This record gives sequence, C-alpha cells and structure tokens, in this order.
Amino acid sequence: MEFSPIKTESDYQNALTEIERLFDAEPGSPELDRLDILTTLVGVETAIGQKITLDV
Repeated sequence: MEFSPIKTESDYQNALTEIERLFDAEPGSPELDRLDILTTLVGVETAIGQKITLDV
C-alpha cells in the first residue's frame, strides 16, 4: 500500500475519488485500511488548508 502527500488540488481530488471507490470496503480488509488512511490524510489536508487561508 503506497501513499504520498496531498500536494496539489489534483492529488486531493484523486484521493476523494479513491475514498468514494472504497466506501463500501469489507470490515477487516486491506481496502478498509486504505480507506481509513486516505480519510485521515484528506481530513488533515482539509484542516491545514483551512488554517493556512485564515487571516490572523
């Protein structure tokens, strides 16, 4: 299972597409593990992106 950082909008959209594909993964499967990791990466990217755009 290979992962890379989400650096571009394209990377982000590709991750969302993969999450959609994996959404019904079977419990205990490698696909569910991949889904868990991808959703974590996207969640962190979303949180970081929101922090970066805030005016402080």
